[in-house]
Amino acid sequence: MLARRTRPRILSPAVLIMMVAALAATTASPSSAQPTPNPAPSSPASATHPAKPTPPAIVPSHGRPFVPVQGDWEGTANGFTASFNLVLDAVRQQRAGVPQYGIQDLVMLRPLACPPDPVHYGESIIGGRLPAVLGGHGALGLSRFGLGGGFTGRRAATLEGRYSLPSCRGTLTWHMHPAVRRTVANGSWMLRYSNGEHSTFHVQAGGRLATAIRLPAAIAACNGLEGTLDVFIGNRGGSSITQSGVSLRLRFANGKATGTLSASGCKGGPLRVTASHSAG
Repeated sequence: MLARRTRPRILSPAVLIMMVAALAATTASPSSAQPTPNPAPSSPASATHPAKPTPPAIVPSHGRPFVPVQGDWEGTANGFTASFNLVLDAVRQQRAGVPQYGIQDLVMLRPLACPPDPVHYGESIIGGRLPAVLGGHGALGLSRFGLGGGFTGRRAATLEGRYSLPSCRGTLTWHMHPAVRRTVANGSWMLRYSNGEHSTFHVQAGGRLATAIRLPAAIAACNGLEGTLDVFIGNRGGSSITQSGVSLRLRFANGKATGTLSASGCKGGPLRVTASHSAG
């Protein structure tokens, strides 16, 4: 969150919901091919590769089984975005009705003000080193985090979550589908403003979220606001957020980002912003 300079500084990191799970690592050794007797001299030697296993199917409570698309999934609910990565979690033992899939890097945007406006959002994250295993019959298995929904087809899923603010409350239902995300490097980034000021911020959740982007002192001097901003990074690398009259827009690609920062009450036009991935 941003704060007026006359008040104590208030920062707004994303709400982190970290999961800790213990899994036993397993090692699979591919079977070697049997030699072919009397090979033809004119035939070139070829490497034999083990057959790629067929991913397990989700068996819904009603309807036919299906194999969901692995990788990035995106969706919106009244303009608020959600994103996660669906992976095949081969270290988990297959159980009846519960396929070996897990969800990683789940990020959801929720309203910060009433009436809800996608420009004013906060973030919730379900992350961790290990994926969150799906529930039975394609359910997301996230009820312990207050979330519902599940996979309804090879390229379709829903995600449900509630929000509660002092003057409004409700439920968001994201309709999720496979997507291709532009690569954005996780870790520490260096940010530079065109007035010469610079600071660091962090990208996490598989390139989905940039956190703790600090406002320059020039904004506090003319607008009275100081603190940090978090921004969701869309699947094409774009991000934008507006809080308390301050607007930040960035476009990410791999280890670079460019954009602008503007604030009401500040003259001279928006500041140009550049950023680059450093390490970590």
